[in-house]
Amino acid sequence: MAAWSIQDDYHSSGAIEVFEYDGVPVLVTRGGRYPTAISDTGLSTKDQPHILIAVAGGYSSLHGEYYSWVTVAAEGTWDDCGHRRMLPVYSESTHDEAVYTLSPDPWIEKGKQHLDKAVKTLHGIDAAYQNYQQILERGDSYQRPLTRAEYETACRE
Repeated sequence: MAAWSIQDDYHSSGAIEVFEYDGVPVLVTRGGRYPTAISDTGLSTKDQPHILIAVAGGYSSLHGEYYSWVTVAAEGTWDDCGHRRMLPVYSESTHDEAVYTLSPDPWIEKGKQHLDKAVKTLHGIDAAYQNYQQILERGDSYQRPLTRAEYETACRE
């Protein structure tokens, strides 16, 4: 198991925690910020598939800084166009002020409950994207605009 740390740069203030789960790096961040984690073996979350847990909320004059949402995503490899393959795994949010927390910890714990599913999703992300690509290619094979009959035939495929 590799030891991970946050790269000390402009984005590092968004980092909350980094650790390895089932052989996969997990980066926990404040929403809207995306720091980089580096392993003691030289791997980086910029290149390495990983799990991202992001928490956020807002600021109010009544509560100060508060947390009200969490998302968990499988962040996979990069495609040929320079886009990272990503699949959402879990998301929860609230607008109920009674559920806001002043600490991110309860929301992080909610995200951590979905790590097994996130790892499974990450391991299947390339196959999922290949499947999606085949579906898109089938759709692109039709001449447009479609007649109603052609449209109904396409929907049955």
